Amino acid sequence: MNSRLSVVLTVGRTLLLMAASSATLAGQGSAASRSRVIADFDLPWIPVFRDSAFRIALDTSRIKRVGSNTYLLWMQTRWFLPRRGGTKRTASPFNRELIHTFLRCEPLAYKVARTVVSLDDGPPVDSVGAGVAAAKRADWHPVSSGSADAGAGAQACEVLSHRSGQPHP
Repeated sequence: MNSRLSVVLTVGRTLLLMAASSATLAGQGSAASRSRVIADFDLPWIPVFRDSAFRIALDTSRIKRVGSNTYLLWMQTRWFLPRRGGTKRTASPFNRELIHTFLRCEPLAYKVARTVVSLDDGPPVDSVGAGVAAAKRADWHPVSSGSADAGAGAQACEVLSHRSGQPHP
């Protein structure tokens, strides 16, 4: 096969695949369930983790230091595609999650007080959590090495150490 015909076939196949992929996405539910671009976080939110599926940010305006390396704070996750949850399924899709959590920087761990999910900037779709007092009494949940929780937590601790002037290990 000559190179010109090979290029034409390859380009034609690529265009067909792109068209089929676009048609599949267009046929998948309402506009709320289609792919979208995640807007950048505005201050006071500072990005602390990102990958191909979502971004995580720290709210720098609502941080309470509750120990030498422990904080009560808010984090936000924004997904590119709406979802319905993993361990707890939601009745409606969501792509934004606000997490009120204790963060311990050494060793890195979380205690989640409350999670609220919504679609874009709409009203809450669902929430889960027992509140700050119950979370404070609960056991710490260590992060898994290489996880989004580990990446976001480590970067949040770095941001917090610069704010307090005390480095975290």
